[in-house]
Amino acid sequence: MAQYKVIAGPKKLTIGHDGNMSDAMEQYQSIIQKEAQGGWELVCINSVEITQNPEPLPPLGCLLSLLCALKLMTRPVEPPPIRSNVNMLVFVQKG
Repeated sequence: MAQYKVIAGPKKLTIGHDGNMSDAMEQYQSIIQKEAQGGWELVCINSVEITQNPEPLPPLGCLLSLLCALKLMTRPVEPPPIRSNVNMLVFVQKG
């Protein structure tokens, strides 16, 4: 039965002002070689969007609800979700 593992790869690769694209690819190559030890084989690399919902705001309570209803205070606004992309490296080990 095959086993799978997923590793988060870097979102961005940075090379120096005098570097080239092969320097950036070597960063990925070192990750792949490290994770391939023990018979793991790279299957694919996919970009995945991850959305983290904010912590819900606590209930206002009677007094704060009344102040908001009377427009003496504004109701707190929940922050928007945080979105980020991650590169997912999928490996398989056939057993």
